[in-house]
Amino acid sequence: MTGAVTYTTTVPSAITDAYGFKYNPILGKIYLTTGHIASYNGETLPGYWWSDRDDYEEGHTPTTGAEVVYLLADEDIEEYSYTPLTVQMFY
Repeated sequence: MTGAVTYTTTVPSAITDAYGFKYNPILGKIYLTTGHIASYNGETLPGYWWSDRDDYEEGHTPTTGAEVVYLLADEDIEEYSYTPLTVQMFY
């Protein structure tokens, strides 16, 4: 058996600021699962969120002006494609 092999891939630039995503290098898919608000101002949030000022409580919202990251609703998850990674298998 040989040593470890390193694989490198380039992902779409649209996800470089992503805070949460699912990654499937074999299929060449990235699913962006979070949204980001730099300064919260009453926007509707679909569910669980993180804030630089508050702890999440169901039914509550972040403080106005807080930086917020939130989970996207399933129908809002964004899919990005890129060249799939080819993995060489030895047996």
